[in-house]
Formats: sequence, structure tokens, C-alpha cells
Amino acid sequence: MTSPLFHVGLGSLDQAVAGDRFTLDGAEGHHAATVMRLGAGEQVLLSDTVSRRAHAVVIGKVAGVVPGHEETAGAAPRATDGRGPDRGVTRDGARGAASGRGGSKAPAALELQLVDVVEDAPELPRLVLLQALAKDKRDLQAVESATELGVDAVIPWQAERSVVKWKPSTLQRKHDEWTSLVTAASKQSRRTSVPEVRPLQSTAQYAASLRSRDDVAVLLLDESAALPLSAAVAELGLREARLSGAAHAAGSDKTGSDQTGSDKESPALTGIAEVHLVVGPEGGISAAERAALDGARSVGARLGPTVLRASSAGAAALAAVNVLLGRWDRPFRDENQRVE
Repeated sequence: MTSPLFHVGLGSLDQAVAGDRFTLDGAEGHHAATVMRLGAGEQVLLSDTVSRRAHAVVIGKVAGVVPGHEETAGAAPRATDGRGPDRGVTRDGARGAASGRGGSKAPAALELQLVDVVEDAPELPRLVLLQALAKDKRDLQAVESATELGVDAVIPWQAERSVVKWKPSTLQRKHDEWTSLVTAASKQSRRTSVPEVRPLQSTAQYAASLRSRDDVAVLLLDESAALPLSAAVAELGLREARLSGAAHAAGSDKTGSDQTGSDKESPALTGIAEVHLVVGPEGGISAAERAALDGARSVGARLGPTVLRASSAGAAALAAVNVLLGRWDRPFRDENQRVE
């Protein structure tokens, strides 16, 4: 079974190296120590939610503050390793126990030893899902699946035929719901990065954003499109675009052997930074929306001979594009095999 993954603060792994001790505290530490009851010798994964990940082994439980209780000025200072601001990393594991009014000294944190720290190379082009709002929470199903399949960003879309509407008074709550969903799905799928959830956009707003950029290619998923998805990808000049050169570095981030000795054109040479997959609502994408999104780097694409729901179309397209762009060439990372 793959080790559980926990999110740590952005920057907390920036200077960490194998052999360092790291205290997993806060909500994540409480969940690991008190809810999951992880103990000495068990293995965990850490992610800064952007690009750095670590594999660690539990040394033991330490005193921490239960989530919802703040440390006070009377709390013992956090130990550092002398390399700058405290990031929760120590060389010898020394650390003052959190205390103070309202704090709990129950085992609510884990002391870890880092086995490996890795910087994941960015994958280019980035895959972005423009997901129309859909009823019965099918849009949430779509976003969850897209996260598990490696999408880099999602955009909620108030499409013309969307039955569901986000009212101004609920915008923040709905955005937070999507953010919580992609965060949980990222942990479940053991991915390092958490997809960005961009603000809700109308068709006019999205079309305007496309006009301001020349590095975005759009795949408009449409059952009536003339081209199948594979041909649409080729039409955009993406068929030969593979992972970025950095992703071919030594180690587990290498791509498959079909790249050896080839002169595949990199995404940088195609001039495309993002590929957007556009999924409409239950009633489909209107003719006016097709016209608004039409452009030099916008191509209609169909997904086989059947009609897919709003909850599954994006996932199906992402899976296909992952294969076509070589994003799935790399092997599964089995962190457990690195422990000696």
C-alpha cells in the first residue's frame, strides 16, 4: 500500500535534505498522529503542494497543539537548524513543545526523519480544464477525476446552458468547495502539486482572456466536431510535444524509452504554455459559444461515437491527452522501495 501523503507549508521543504528531522504538526500532524495513529517506523509522504515532495519515516509522536488552538507568546520557541527562518526542520530533532493557554500537550504531531527530498520538474504544456457548471454535482465529480488524472488548473465556467448558477453571495463558498475538493483528491492520488482553482468565468470573460494570450491552445470537446481528439491534438501541433526537457532528468522523472535518441519538439518550441480542455454543460455548448471561442488555436474535438456526461467528458479527454503528450510515460513512484 502506498504511504499516506500530508501537505506541509509552502517553503517548508525548500532547504530540507535527506537525514533532516521534520515535525509534522498542525491539522495534518494531528490527523496523522491522533486519527491515523501512525507510529515509529511507518512511512509517510510530504508535499509542499507545488513542486517539492519528501519521503519520510516516523520517529515518534511529540507534543503539539490540537488544531483550533493557537500557540501563545508563552510557548517555547521552535528549534531551527541554523539555516534561516524556522521551517520545522531540525538537524537533531530538538524542538520546544507547543504550549500556552488553550493548547493541548496530547500527542498531536509526528517527528519524522526525511529519507529523500525531490523537486518535481514542471510538465509543459500545462493542462487546464474549463468545466461548465452542472447539476447534481456532476461538475464536482469532473473536477475530482481531473485532479486524479493530473490536471494543472481548473476553471469553473458559467456556460450559457448551465442549469446551475453561482450567485454573487455564494461565489467564495463555491470556490472554496472546489479548492477543498482538489486538495483532497491530490492527497488521495499522491500527487505533489495541487491544481489551481481559478475564478468563475462567463463565456465572454473566458473568450476575452484567450484574446489576451497567444500561448494557449484550446480543445473544444464537442460531439459534433469533425475531428477526433487525436487528430485535433495533431492539428494544434501538440502531437509531438512531449514533456519539458527538465522532466527528462535522471531518476524517476525520466520518460519512457521511446524518447531516447529522438528529436521530439518540446512544448517551448511550439509556443504553447497551456492546453485548455473545454467541457460544456448538460445541454451542450451553444453555437454562440463555439463562435466566441473560435480562434487560430482553438479546435473542436469529439470523444468517440458516444455522448459523455459533463462529469466524464473532461476525465476521458485528459486521459487521452496525457497519453498523446507523453505525460504518462514515466513509471509510478514507489517511495517505499527507497527505504533501506
